[in-house]
Amino acid sequence: MKRFLVFFVLLVLVNCASNDNKNTKSDIFLCPNIYFSSEHKSYIKSEDSSLEISFENISFKASLNNFIFNKKCSETNSVKSYPLDILILIEPFNPKFDQIEIPLFAFLYDENDNILDRQYFKVNGSINYNEESKIYSFTELSDRITIISDLDSLVTSIVIGFIKID
Repeated sequence: MKRFLVFFVLLVLVNCASNDNKNTKSDIFLCPNIYFSSEHKSYIKSEDSSLEISFENISFKASLNNFIFNKKCSETNSVKSYPLDILILIEPFNPKFDQIEIPLFAFLYDENDNILDRQYFKVNGSINYNEESKIYSFTELSDRITIISDLDSLVTSIVIGFIKID
C-alpha cells in the first residue's frame, strides 16, 4: 500500500511539474535595426543645473558609441525581448563624484516609421579614477538594456538616445 501511495504522489508531482512548461511558447526572431538619435547622441552633465553650462561646471560628457545584440531577440508568451548591449564613452571634465547615472530612451518603430512604444532606462557606472595621480580618466561604460514589448505589431527599428534631465 505504501508503494502505491509513493508511486501516486510521484506521478502527481511529475505531472504538475511538466504542465508548467507546456503553456510556455518561446520563439527566437531576427532583431530589429538599431539607430542612435543624431540629436541625442551626446549627454553633458553639469553639477549645478541652475547655471549656464560652461567648461567650469561640466562634470562629464557621455557619447553613444556602439551596440551589439549579445543574446538573441526572443518572444515568450507574446512578450518580446530585445537584449541590447550598449557602449558609452565618458569624457570627464570636472567631476565631483565618480558614480554617474545616465538616462536613455528607446523608441520602437514599425515599418512605416510610426512610433509603437517609448521606453526609458538609467545606466549606472563610475568614471575611472587614478588614486595615485588623483585624476579622472576617459572611461568606456558598457551596459545591457533589455527592451521588453508586448506589441502585436512588428518592430523594425529601435532608436536609442540620451534624455536631457534638468
